[in-house]
Amino acid sequence: MRVTLADLARRLGLSKSTVSRALRGDPRVTAATRERVLQLAAEYNYSPHPLASALARNRSNTLGVAIPFPPRSFSNPFYLEFVGGVGDCAMTKGYTLFFLDATLFESPDLGAGEEAAGGKSGARMAALADGFILTEPLVDDPRIDTLLEMKKPFVLLGSLSGDDARSERVWCVDGDNVGGCRAVVGHLIALGHRRIACITGSPEQAATERRLLGYRQALESAGLPFVERAVVEGDFTEEGGRRAVDRLLAQYPEATAIFASNDLMAIGAIQRLSELGIEVPGKMSVAGFDGIRYGRYVTPELTTAVQPIGELGRRAATTLLALVEGEAAPTRRTILPCTLRPGASAAAPPEQQPE
Repeated sequence: MRVTLADLARRLGLSKSTVSRALRGDPRVTAATRERVLQLAAEYNYSPHPLASALARNRSNTLGVAIPFPPRSFSNPFYLEFVGGVGDCAMTKGYTLFFLDATLFESPDLGAGEEAAGGKSGARMAALADGFILTEPLVDDPRIDTLLEMKKPFVLLGSLSGDDARSERVWCVDGDNVGGCRAVVGHLIALGHRRIACITGSPEQAATERRLLGYRQALESAGLPFVERAVVEGDFTEEGGRRAVDRLLAQYPEATAIFASNDLMAIGAIQRLSELGIEVPGKMSVAGFDGIRYGRYVTPELTTAVQPIGELGRRAATTLLALVEGEAAPTRRTILPCTLRPGASAAAPPEQQPE
């Protein structure tokens, strides 16, 4: 049975507050009393309850992780891997996680409690968290102002827009979106493709801008023109990739390859192409971005740029815990490299394939 602070106090004939002070080395407790307390604590292998210790320091030992609503939440393998990295780090430091809707931060009155936050039951829990990890930063993200106003530590998975003045006040952990997309589109070009379509994400998300930039830089480096009708908007879901294929085939039928700016859209594109009788990669090559494990098991195996997803989670948690604990935090912007992983979904264009 776990020995409590009350048990020690009762055995020693002291108040709980005196025992607590003695265990903390408070100078208000005499050396003799402190020695008695420490001896009995050692005898009973006493350790303070982590939650009680946290509350005594005005902490809850919880970290809030704000993720999107389905279908871009835990049904997206990316977030399962990312949260695994966050949890691995947080648990070793005695912290627990809770998950909340990312839009909860849009209320400037979040810290005031449930009623002020429009009656959302998650508001109280959010206000109690020691810090937050916020995913999918938006262009001119309004949630950043709320988080800054709350004056609690937070870290972004992703980066703010390049011209966002708040970047100097925010810690970010991100993959090299531009470099990774440039590498995978460059791979398609090296295979011989000259008419490469692109499925982007939502224009509201900052990552969309960077991934489109990587696509454009790869074309420019190869002396290829950027064609407006070769780009269609998706939503980072499989269904979004499927819908995008229909639009691309209608407005850019000469394409021999499709670059989707995340793996789920690339997988959706492969599914839709298969339904239409368009062989991948015989008639159309497809490549993605993220490197989710699921991409290894689709047929054909997906060509992609691999982000270190679990490491992104660990870095985000490490940075946040340093801020929470008042330690020296890493650099404000941590960018991890992405690596090209060629797969069977991309090959030479049809006109260059052997008969």
